[in-house]
Amino acid sequence: MKIVKLFRNIYIGILIVLITCFSIFLISSLFSSTNYTKTFGYSFFEVESYSMYPELSKGNLVIVKEIDHNEYEVGMTVTYIRENDNIPTTHKIVKIEGNIITTRGINEETNNTDDEPFDVSCIIGEVVCVWKSYGKIRDFVTNPLGIIIILLSGFFIIEGFNYLENFLKNKKW
Repeated sequence: MKIVKLFRNIYIGILIVLITCFSIFLISSLFSSTNYTKTFGYSFFEVESYSMYPELSKGNLVIVKEIDHNEYEVGMTVTYIRENDNIPTTHKIVKIEGNIITTRGINEETNNTDDEPFDVSCIIGEVVCVWKSYGKIRDFVTNPLGIIIILLSGFFIIEGFNYLENFLKNKKW
């Protein structure tokens, strides 16, 4: 019976942590002075094209970490927003000349030339992690059927723990 309570408490604890992280992300996005959200030095962007295929595909989520401007090196994958532009781009650095950075997508079919050079201050950060199945999961949880399935699953898991606890409590060994 104690193990059932332990698993139920762990499950509820994980839900509380996830809800707290999501709330922090939403609140920080409300007060962000940029057109993207940065939480604890990390930003999240969904890949919108195949310019970095096969390394990144449309629908992937890239997690970008802010680093010092002097730490960027040729070969790093970075996300940046050029001045007078609203759309973030994630490409590899191919050339650094002082504070001027040149990038390029790695998809040879769509990227035959380097991108227009820009100042290092336009870089949001280095890509440190990629969530490959993000697009599929996002589509599922934003679908009304997906929302219903998630809510019902959570309800049945908690009720299952309660049922198991009551069953074990009434069971005579």
